[in-house]
Amino acid sequence: MAAAGASSNEHSIGSCYTVVYDFDESNRSWKVAGNGGWSELHICFDEQDESFRILAWTHDNQHVLVNVNLDHKCEYKEKSENFHSFKDRDSQRRGFGFHKSQKNLESARTFIDVVQKTLTELRRKANSDVGMQKRAQSIIATVPTLSEGTSKALPQKAPDGHFVIHAPRDAKLNQGDSSIQNPDAVKHTSHVEFDPVTGAYIFHGKTPEGFKQMANQQFGVPPKNLARVNVIDPTTGDNYNTKIPVLLIQLKQRLLDLGGLQEKGIFRLAPDANECSQIKDKMNQGDEWIDLQVDVNVIANLLKVWFRDLPCPLLNCVETRVIEMNQTVEGVSKSVSQFEEPFQSLLLWLWDFCVEIAEQSQVNKMGIQNLGIVIGPNLFNTQNFDNPMKAMDFSGKVVTYFQKGIEWRRGMR
Repeated sequence: MAAAGASSNEHSIGSCYTVVYDFDESNRSWKVAGNGGWSELHICFDEQDESFRILAWTHDNQHVLVNVNLDHKCEYKEKSENFHSFKDRDSQRRGFGFHKSQKNLESARTFIDVVQKTLTELRRKANSDVGMQKRAQSIIATVPTLSEGTSKALPQKAPDGHFVIHAPRDAKLNQGDSSIQNPDAVKHTSHVEFDPVTGAYIFHGKTPEGFKQMANQQFGVPPKNLARVNVIDPTTGDNYNTKIPVLLIQLKQRLLDLGGLQEKGIFRLAPDANECSQIKDKMNQGDEWIDLQVDVNVIANLLKVWFRDLPCPLLNCVETRVIEMNQTVEGVSKSVSQFEEPFQSLLLWLWDFCVEIAEQSQVNKMGIQNLGIVIGPNLFNTQNFDNPMKAMDFSGKVVTYFQKGIEWRRGMR
C-alpha cells in the first residue's frame, strides 16, 4: 500500500508479520481474529505529538484488527518463542503468533525489543513527570472504531481505483491536531494472485521485504494457511471433507511420474541430504521444482518431512488414549471422527496414498507393515512424555495405529 497527499507525521518504527488472536474472557482462551491469515503488525510513532500506537491489518483485505494507542499502562510480553501477548491500558488482551521459521522469529524478536523499549521509556516519563502523565492521558483514547453506519467490508474502492476514506474517530483530532489530515489518494500499488496449477503466489508490483518467502513457505506451516484444492476420496467418490494442500498433491504426482510406486524401498531409503535440502528450499521460496530431474527418494522423503514439520503433527492432534486404545481396524475406523479438520482429511489422504503403494508391494517391497514403520514416526512427537519408556511404548502403538488405518482404508475399496 502507498498513501499520497497525506500530511501526517506518523510512521512505522518496527514491523513484522503475524497471526492476530483475541482473548476470550468467557473461557479464558485465545481465539484467532479475523480470517486467521497473515497480518502486518506495526508500532508507529507520531512526531507531531510524540505518541505511539500498535497497528495490525490483514494482508489479504486490509481489515484493521488492532489499533491501540500506547501508554505506560500497556504490557507486551513474550509468552513463548512464537507467541507474544499484548495488554492495553484497559486490560484488553491480544495475542500475536509467529511462524517458526528462523527469519520470522528473528523479525518477531526485533519487534518485541522495539515495543518493550518504547513502553519502558513511556513508564520512565510517566513516573518522572506528573504533568507529562496528565497530557498523555488527555491524548490517549480508546481504540478508534468505525463511524456508525460505515460498512465493515473494508476497504471499499471508488470507480477510479482509489480507496474510499471513512471518517475517523481519533482522539488526537479533538486535541488541537487539526493540521493532521486524512490520506485522500490511497490506492493499490501491488497485489498477489494464486496460481492453482503450481500452488505458488504470483506477485505484481512492489513486494514487502521477506513477504514472498513467507507467502510461499510450505513446511512447518498450519495446513489451513496453505494453498489447498479439492481432492476425490477414492473410497466414497466424493471430495474429502476439507481441501488438501497443493504441495502434497504435487509431491504425490511427481512421485508417480518418477515411477515411485515401482521403486524398491520407496519411503524407506534415505536420499542425498544436500539434494533434499535444495529442493525443499525451492519449495519454500516458490521457485520451480516440479520439472527438475531428482531422485524419486528425495520426493518421498520430503513428503514425510512435510508431515513431520507440521506445528501439530497429525497424531498429536488427539489425546494419546485415542491412539493407545484403538489398535484394531475396527477401533481405528471409529476413532477417526475424533480428529478435527483439516487433520482428519489429511490422515485419510495419507492412508489412501499408502494403499496405492502397498498394492505394488510385490515390486517395491513396501507392504502395510513396512509403511507403518517408516511413515508412522513422522506423524507425532514424544515431547510430552517425561518417561522415555512410555515414549517408546507409545511409538510402537503409533506404528500399529497407522498400519491398521491403511488396512481399514484398503478394505473400503
